[in-house]
Amino acid sequence: MTKKEKWLIHLRWFFMHVPINIFAFLTSYFLVPFAILLEKTKLKWLLWIYMDDGRYNDKTPTGYAIDYENWLNDGRGGSETFKNLYLWHADRNRMKNLTELIGKRADEYLLYLIKNTLIHKEQKVKISDENGLIKWENFAGLKWCNKNGDCGWNVHSGVRISWDHSFLGTASYYFRMLNKIFYRYTTCYLIENKIAKIFVSVIFLPIKFKWLYRQPIYFTLKYGQGRNGTFLSIKLQYEKI
Repeated sequence: MTKKEKWLIHLRWFFMHVPINIFAFLTSYFLVPFAILLEKTKLKWLLWIYMDDGRYNDKTPTGYAIDYENWLNDGRGGSETFKNLYLWHADRNRMKNLTELIGKRADEYLLYLIKNTLIHKEQKVKISDENGLIKWENFAGLKWCNKNGDCGWNVHSGVRISWDHSFLGTASYYFRMLNKIFYRYTTCYLIENKIAKIFVSVIFLPIKFKWLYRQPIYFTLKYGQGRNGTFLSIKLQYEKI
């Protein structure tokens, strides 16, 4: 791959991700309430892009997708109230229907590996199989157990880290999906530098600085393209037990 081709891949990500997310951030807080009210009517198409149809799954006992059900059960009463609908659509999954529409759901094949130090349960992780097929779970990042004890690939927040479903390290590579080339970078690691940890503790939770400083704090960065569209995520996380 030439430098020009690589720059074009990142430039395409920028125009697919940044304008849409800025627009979603500026409008979701105001328009999501109307989108919720219209969802069960014939006029739902007016604000359909602000909703998340993927939160439903008729193959589960509750009819909810597993990640949505776990989120509802994590201190939110387990039911789909107006408040929960608003928080899910205006804050956690802005314009999800639109990003799903733009996203490309297809198999991913490793094209060019830049770096891979991913570790899962103290074992090195291969990004792809012998045919180059990338495993969907091979992202650096933490998965959680919530207050109800639910743990798994679809638990994205909680009180305790689920090490059976978490990956530490860094993965950086170009891959092919539907005859187009994309890039992905993910990293997750424990902050060990004392100065960095003091800074994070003061900014993140100044009232409980001493308590937070004694906790392991993890930094996660995800950037690139996935099966569900583009993404950019920066997190500072710690266990709450």
